[in-house]
Amino acid sequence: MPITFRSLHAVLCCVALAGQLPAQQAFLIEDGGFIPSGWMGDGVVKAGQPNPVQVNLLSTVDPHSPPYCQQWSYKPKLGQKGWTGVAWQFPENNWGDKPGKDWSKRGFSKVTVWARGVKDRHGNLPKVQFKAGGASDPTKKYQASFEVENDFVTLTEEWKQYSLDLRGQNLSQMIAAFVWVMRAQDVDPDGATFFLDDIAYQ
Repeated sequence: MPITFRSLHAVLCCVALAGQLPAQQAFLIEDGGFIPSGWMGDGVVKAGQPNPVQVNLLSTVDPHSPPYCQQWSYKPKLGQKGWTGVAWQFPENNWGDKPGKDWSKRGFSKVTVWARGVKDRHGNLPKVQFKAGGASDPTKKYQASFEVENDFVTLTEEWKQYSLDLRGQNLSQMIAAFVWVMRAQDVDPDGATFFLDDIAYQ
């Protein structure tokens, strides 16, 4: 991966401490050590091959909470699997070989994310699905203790907050705190772009 995730984590911690998201209201998943390292579907490529999924984790293009937001793009014509997704994992690249986080005593009732889309060449906005939990390989020792997901949604051009209900969920084994998924059928072959910011447990 060309991105230095640990340096990103340090930057986002500074942003949170600066008051972008008060600790008593929301807890940024990066502050919990979760890293967007779990690339799936068309995002998994061999060295030297073009990746259909591109990211700028320090984008300055109209962030929801300055100075940065995350800019993601997906070009299905470069892939073969027909879908892609990325999971924020703890620790980095953990699919169940190591234990995740135990947030069962934190009292969290939802996970929220701010997102906005960019119209493609046909004027269509991207469609994305948001999830929390899951993302553990069933053959591995440690299994995620919960998984929730929303339906696929068409993003708007303006920032909008989306929420996943965690009430009644067992957060004792969190391998992935957050996941986004896109399907090739919902995206122009030449690509779709969207932005994420302030992914937090509350």
